[in-house]
Amino acid sequence: GGPETLRLENVPEPAPGVGELLVRVRACSINFPDVLIIEDKYQLRPQRPFAPGGEIAGEVLVAGEGAGGWKAGDRLIAALGFGGLAEQVIVPARGAAGTTAAAGGSAGGASGPISLGQATEAQLESLDGIGPALAGRILEYRQQHGGFRSLDELKEVSGIGDKRFEALRKSLVP
Repeated sequence: GGPETLRLENVPEPAPGVGELLVRVRACSINFPDVLIIEDKYQLRPQRPFAPGGEIAGEVLVAGEGAGGWKAGDRLIAALGFGGLAEQVIVPARGAAGTTAAAGGSAGGASGPISLGQATEAQLESLDGIGPALAGRILEYRQQHGGFRSLDELKEVSGIGDKRFEALRKSLVP
C-alpha cells in the first residue's frame, strides 16, 4: 500500500557486526523511490516490515570490529537503499563517507574522500572537473558494471583521461 500503511514501532537496538557501524540517524532523505518501494512498484522490494529512507546523515555510536578506523562520534553520510527512517541503523563501514581519520578527515573537520560505490550525482558534481554529463556517465558505468572494484576503473569512463584521473584520485575511494 501507500504511505498511509506505514506504522511507527519500537524495535530492538541493532548491533554492528564485523565491518559495520551502529549509527544514530540525524537526518534521512525521503524521495519518490521511497514511495514506490512502499507500494511495491520499485525494483527493490525489501522484506516486510521495513523502514523507508535511502540516504542518511548521522554519527557513529559503535564501530564493529574491522570498521576501518571509524569510532564513536564520527559523523557520516551513507546511501542505504532503505531503512534510514529510524533512530539507529547499521551501516557498512566501506559504504560510509564522513569525518574520520579512516575517511581522510578528522572529527569536526571537512569530509573525506567520496565513495564511487555510494556517491550521488550531486557529490560527484562537487568535484573539480566533473559536471552533470560526466557525473551521469560515472553513475551509468557503476550501474552497468556493478560498481567500481578499483579507482583505476574510473579511467574506463568516457571523459576521464590520465590528467583528470590524477586530479580526482585523492578525492575518491572505490
